[in-house]
Amino acid sequence: MVEILKRLGRRPGVTTELMIATLFTNLLALASPLFVIQVLNRYVTFGVDATLRTLVFGVLIAIVLEFGFREIRMRLAQGLAIKPDEALALAVFGTLTAAKSLALEQVPPGVRRQAINGVDAIQQAYNGPNIGTVVDVPFALLFLGALYFLSPVLALIASGFVLAMLARGMIAMYTNRKPVAEMQQAAARGNMLIGSAIDASDTVRAFNAGNYLRQAWLQHIRHAHTLFHKVATSRGMMQSLNQTFVALTTVAIIGVGSTYVVAAELDTGALIGSNILAARALMTVSRYAFLGESFAKARQSMGMAQQIGRLP
Repeated sequence: MVEILKRLGRRPGVTTELMIATLFTNLLALASPLFVIQVLNRYVTFGVDATLRTLVFGVLIAIVLEFGFREIRMRLAQGLAIKPDEALALAVFGTLTAAKSLALEQVPPGVRRQAINGVDAIQQAYNGPNIGTVVDVPFALLFLGALYFLSPVLALIASGFVLAMLARGMIAMYTNRKPVAEMQQAAARGNMLIGSAIDASDTVRAFNAGNYLRQAWLQHIRHAHTLFHKVATSRGMMQSLNQTFVALTTVAIIGVGSTYVVAAELDTGALIGSNILAARALMTVSRYAFLGESFAKARQSMGMAQQIGRLP
């Protein structure tokens, strides 16, 4: 997350264009719930076909424009990601080729390989789509604000679920740090074993070390599988919680909102539109919550890259 903010700060002009494109993207995303509200309240009530045609034509234009602004934003976000990724990859590889041999030999070969491989994890974490997901998060307030104009009570309910989802995502980012770091350390040990089996194959055979390496590899595989299972379990729990939050939000919005419809304080179209707005706000935060594992991997990889970069 901090790295994304740094990348946004390095090119303020592009970042400004990115935020403007994100603003228009989210404003145009309001067209769908407004379309549902107007169709149910106007066309279904009065049955004027010209009204339906106008609404359909208008929402189709909004959808096309939203797609266009998303593509513009994607290109801008990719522009923010390419140069820092290239500079990082060149810096790590350049250090490996230019560092003093005595200092470089103090870093295990597995760690060196993992530092190079970690550049890919950094690129995947801080790519264009993920940057777009991060800058979308504040605009969840836009959907909640639109919902507030329909029903302050429903907006308060939706805000509670959004905050809970956001808190769960932040917790996941911190809890994943340790298992992800252990996974990368295990990967470095695995790289060392692979290097011994491939690069020193004659030595392994000369000293009859094959059995020792096989036992070490078995222990590594078991440890790596345990760590992977832990991270996969956390990821599965996150997915289940996200689906549960979405379902509970729908139940809460429809359940409470229906009482306002019966009391004639809210119409049916506004109730369904409120549910769509709440889902859009929750979906925006949900996408961000799923980035915790990627950011944790990138943070550990960045630490390895910086360790290599400090070599004289």
